[in-house]
Amino acid sequence: FPWRHTLAGNVSRLIELDSYQGNGEFETIAAWELSVYQQVAAMRGIPETAMFWFEDKAGQRHYLWLEFNLRKRAGPEADLHEVRAAFDQLYPGRQLEDNAYLPGDDDMSAVEVTVGDDPNQITAALVKGTHRIPLPVGRVQRFALKPGAHWNGQASPKPEIVRLFQTGPGN
Repeated sequence: FPWRHTLAGNVSRLIELDSYQGNGEFETIAAWELSVYQQVAAMRGIPETAMFWFEDKAGQRHYLWLEFNLRKRAGPEADLHEVRAAFDQLYPGRQLEDNAYLPGDDDMSAVEVTVGDDPNQITAALVKGTHRIPLPVGRVQRFALKPGAHWNGQASPKPEIVRLFQTGPGN
């Protein structure tokens, strides 16, 4: 399906994201790739798990990990039927053969994750135009990070390491 992640609510800047899809695909979008990610239309499997590194409106850095399912099917396999139903509702009659073209901006939808001021206020929706379909949000972890840190409990890194995360290698 043609979609991309967006982060809304108490968010001033998305820094990086990891996205796992239900078809086994995975993508990491680093800080220096975000503008391309948000401008280029692409086909993806339905979302399963996402990890966001962002700054809130007060300038505090956060890590947010969430699952787009409320239960497992067998063992660790996520039950994504509610997510699939939302995509089928937004893209009725879509077949695998419909992936033989490059989508344009008009085709793209967004899996919008909204972060509230309260750490427990995390919602998600599939959004396209005036259509907004709620998505399930299962397990969630959210950590406040030290300035420039990438993981919970990590010390603030040296300025050259922060610059590497912000601009990428060789810049």
